[in-house]
Amino acid sequence: MDFYMTDREIEEVYQIIKDYHEKYLKKHGVKLPKLKDTNGKYTRNALVLIYLAKFYPSTVLVTK
Repeated sequence: MDFYMTDREIEEVYQIIKDYHEKYLKKHGVKLPKLKDTNGKYTRNALVLIYLAKFYPSTVLVTK
């Protein structure tokens, strides 16, 4: 399993998540984490979500 993702892969998966969020979750008050912070760095919450979504529906164990 490849644990590294390029910026392009990260942004592509985030866009898919964003599309699904807009279509199904936003109306229920679910908040989508921002992809980048004010310094232009990826946020931890977005990266975790992207990592889990990349392998969906296969589940992966995520630890700190």
